[in-house]
Amino acid sequence: KLQVLFQKQMNDEKIDFQFKVLPEAESLFVDQYQIEQVLINLMKNSIESLDKQSVNKKIEISVSNQAEFNRIEIIDNGSGISHDKMDKIFLPFYTTKETGNGIGLALSKQILNLHNGNISIESEINNGTKVILEIPG
Repeated sequence: KLQVLFQKQMNDEKIDFQFKVLPEAESLFVDQYQIEQVLINLMKNSIESLDKQSVNKKIEISVSNQAEFNRIEIIDNGSGISHDKMDKIFLPFYTTKETGNGIGLALSKQILNLHNGNISIESEINNGTKVILEIPG
């Protein structure tokens, strides 16, 4: 569904999109609509992080099953997030974007908490971002 939703934008902006679901993770037992909302928000963030790049834009989503939890990773090679902002990005109404409202990551964290899961972010300026969702299986 994500690929369909963002396909035109990714084609227009020449973003290489990969979606990988490992066989053992084909069934996730989660609130589909809430997790879709998280993934839509994270995809928007990744696409926006690629704005300043002219070539070699990449986004990858991978889904795997790790013993006690399902793991979803959203990886981009965009502009990244500075370390001084990392401790604030999950705060409601905090944003690093000119047009952002600071709701997306705060809401995503709340949704993962309601699933007894976790969201974490690894990022480096000019070297991309990896968002990791861990949801009990």
